[in-house]
Amino acid sequence: MKKKALLFTVCITVLVVLALSITVFATANENSEPTLKIAKNSLELQNAVFMNFKVESANIDNTSDIKLLVWESAPAEYSKDTASATLSSLHTEEDTGYIVFQYDDLAAKDMTKQIYVCAYANVDGTDVYSKPVKFSIIQYAYNTLTSDSSTQELKNLLTNMLSYGASAQIYFNHNTDFLATDTVAKIKVVNGTHTDGFSTGYYKAGTSVTLTANAADESYVFSHWEDSEGNIVGTESTLTINECTSETYTAVYRGETAIESQGLAYSVNEDRTTCKITGIGNCKDTQLYIPSEIDGYRVTIIGDRAFIGCTSLTSVKIPNSVTRIGEYAFWDCIKLTSLTIPDNVVSIGGYAFIGCTSLTSVTIPNGVTNINGMFCNCTSLTNITIPSSVTSLDSDTFYGCTSLTNISVDINNKYYKSIDGNLYSNDGKTLVRYSIGKLATSFIIPDSVTSIEDSAFSDCSSLTSVTIPDSVTSIGSYAFSNCTSLISITIPDSVTSIGYQAFYDCTSLTSVTMSDSITSIGDWIFKDCTNLVGNIYDGAQYLGDDINKYIFLFKASNTTTTINSNTKFIGCYAFSDCTNLTSITIPDSVTSIGSYAFSNCTSLTSITIPNNVTNIGNGAFGNCTSLMSITIPDRITSISFYAFSGCTNLTSIAIPVSVTSIGYQAFKDCSSLATVYYNGTESDWNNIDIMIVNSITSATRYYYSKTQPTTEGNYWRYVDGVPTKW
Repeated sequence: MKKKALLFTVCITVLVVLALSITVFATANENSEPTLKIAKNSLELQNAVFMNFKVESANIDNTSDIKLLVWESAPAEYSKDTASATLSSLHTEEDTGYIVFQYDDLAAKDMTKQIYVCAYANVDGTDVYSKPVKFSIIQYAYNTLTSDSSTQELKNLLTNMLSYGASAQIYFNHNTDFLATDTVAKIKVVNGTHTDGFSTGYYKAGTSVTLTANAADESYVFSHWEDSEGNIVGTESTLTINECTSETYTAVYRGETAIESQGLAYSVNEDRTTCKITGIGNCKDTQLYIPSEIDGYRVTIIGDRAFIGCTSLTSVKIPNSVTRIGEYAFWDCIKLTSLTIPDNVVSIGGYAFIGCTSLTSVTIPNGVTNINGMFCNCTSLTNITIPSSVTSLDSDTFYGCTSLTNISVDINNKYYKSIDGNLYSNDGKTLVRYSIGKLATSFIIPDSVTSIEDSAFSDCSSLTSVTIPDSVTSIGSYAFSNCTSLISITIPDSVTSIGYQAFYDCTSLTSVTMSDSITSIGDWIFKDCTNLVGNIYDGAQYLGDDINKYIFLFKASNTTTTINSNTKFIGCYAFSDCTNLTSITIPDSVTSIGSYAFSNCTSLTSITIPNNVTNIGNGAFGNCTSLMSITIPDRITSISFYAFSGCTNLTSIAIPVSVTSIGYQAFKDCSSLATVYYNGTESDWNNIDIMIVNSITSATRYYYSKTQPTTEGNYWRYVDGVPTKW
């Protein structure tokens, strides 16, 4: 094939809109200064690909003076002297007055390249520039393919075009770090910019991206970065995302313009008589006494993140006037050892003292009801008293409190109580939190307990054994995570469910006994339990009990070809990288297949999933490059993220009507997937929530019909248990 056979022209068409009424612009610009503005951009698919930009101009009499400046990378300065190309107009459209420019120096290999465009004119010796814009084919394609309003015909055309462009990129060895067919991550920034100065960027998913906070008003004080769900992802003004996915990041500034008095920054509340502390301002004190009144305003609130990262503070005294302390108020005040909270405080925000690693004790006022995450990673905290008013706390409340030896609860609290310094629900049925600073090596859970809460024993590094009574029915997520000294555990017959990563990073754990009564088991429950030894069957390791030794398959070998007929659970990564495995039959006893269980089984050509399976984890069959067909069991409701991603030889899949969602990249790079046998109607299919980047959307769908269809369309039925087209 000749190289030029892989080329196609990409033309940039710039449409310049002439000012039709001088008076309109005079209203917006009383000085009648000449202006240019790129108002719109789009991509037009004809015999070539056209990038269209519509530019508004005002007070420029000679439109032939308007030029198009083009940069193929973001310049340090947008000027006529730095442009990669300066273009003159080709013609003026008579009906619209648009001046058209064309830029045809791009080829298919450049599809992921960002193009920066700026309109320019020299008017009476003065250079006039529009605000620059950036655009790319991959940007247009991403927005179109993820839009509900785009036609399927256009989406198919773009998909084919991207495949063609990727071939050219590889063929020319050009920009191969970002292929046109790669997954695109759209990163939006609020109150900040990308390295090129723009607020939106398009990147290859999984790559590193750097953002910089940029407040419109310098009087605002930077606080932190948040993602679209409000999670705090950084506290420095420069944020680096190491593995990017499509997301919006917001640089958050302390809520109001900072007014400084007595060294503290504050803002006036709506009642105009009270105020809240928003930051430490110029205060350099290590021992901080917050006044009850500033400039005539009564101090009633310590604002969200008010003292975040104030690493010099050693003590803080809060006045009686304060009734509320905001979220993350004292985050990472690492030298704070003493804190006086007045009795009038009735609300303390989540994670208010997170990372206060020197704080040894805190008295929570009676009146506070919620203490979620309040003392997370307070590594020096030794004891805490929970007042009668507290009604809720979560697994993060005492997370990382590695010195905590005693949790006390007011006797009048209706929701919680303390037994031997550990925290339980008031009825004694839930073990909420073991005081992980205790030095005991063993612990017997009381017979009253029926559930072990999330993270109940996490980070208990001294415990070598824990006795779980027959009364317990559930073990929460992370319940024993990072119990690095725990040697063995017996899970009684009464337990029916075990949560996500329940025994994660128990590096000394060598044996586990579990029974057949378990019906639900979370992913990664024994992740990084590097010394765990199981019962051997055909080269694979299992966990079980004396009655059934093969309940949980957690690690197979490259020679394993048979799964024990009594197995209920196949764990995460159980068969991962078993490259010699060509086929395997999963027994009817199996109900759950863990995440990445068969990932990278590159020789696996066929697998039968029994109908009893109700869960298939993320990436379970990812990169099974020899797998040709698969039938999803009738009890599956969701096909998880990456479930069959990279199965390049997968040609067909049968999906039951029970499926209501198909996860992100579940069928990414399934380049051979041509046929979907769907056991439902077209209307049913249209109700499935299909996330982006899925090859399944371009495959031909066939709808189930037990009898010969009387109408036109694509239909299928079973013949000897095999999906067959009518």
